[in-house]
Amino acid sequence: MNMISWTDMDIVLIEGTVVNMNMISWTDMDILLIEGTVVNINMISWTDKNIVLIEGTVVNMNMISWTDMNIVLIEGTVVNINMISWTDKNIVLIEGTVFNMNMISWIDMDIVLIEGTVVNMNMISWTDMDIELIEGTAVNMNMISWIDMDIVLIEGTVVNMKMIAWIDVSNQLMIRTIVGIELMDNMNRFEP
Repeated sequence: MNMISWTDMDIVLIEGTVVNMNMISWTDMDILLIEGTVVNINMISWTDKNIVLIEGTVVNMNMISWTDMNIVLIEGTVVNINMISWTDKNIVLIEGTVFNMNMISWIDMDIVLIEGTVVNMNMISWTDMDIELIEGTAVNMNMISWIDMDIVLIEGTVVNMKMIAWIDVSNQLMIRTIVGIELMDNMNRFEP
C-alpha cells in the first residue's frame, strides 16, 4: 500500500484492485463501481425496468419467459428449474449449479457440500485441529507462523497485514475482500 498516496481519498481498494476515482467522472451519478468494474448506467435503457445489474452483468429480463416462475436468476445465471426433477428433494441448486445428492453417499456425515464442491472430511486428518476447511480448501495452520498476528487467512489466501499501513484508520478503506494482495509461499521470510 506504500505505493499509493492515500492523501486523495478517491483511491479505494475494491476486491484487491486499486481504483482511482479521479479516472471516473462522478458528475453523472449513474456511474458506479460494481465488483471492481466501472459501469455507466447510461449505457442501459432503464425504461424497461426488467433490465437489472447482477454482479456487474447486464441482464435483460425480457430474454426470459417469467410465465413459468420456475425460472430463476442465480448469480447472473439463468436457471430453468423445469430442467430438474424436484420429485427427489435431494436435488439442490447451489450457486447456480445443479447437484443431485444421490451421487453422494451421505452415510458418512463427513461428506459436505461447500460452495458447490464435494469434500470428504476423511481425506483430512482432524487429529491436528489446526487443519480447517476454508471455502472448500484444506488449510493446515501449521504452515503459517502465527507469532505475528498480522498474518490472517482471508478466503483461503494468506495475507500479511504488515504489507499494509493501518496507521491512518480514518482512511476507512472500502475493502470488501482482501484477495490477491500477496500469496506467500513461505511465511518464514517475515519477521514479527
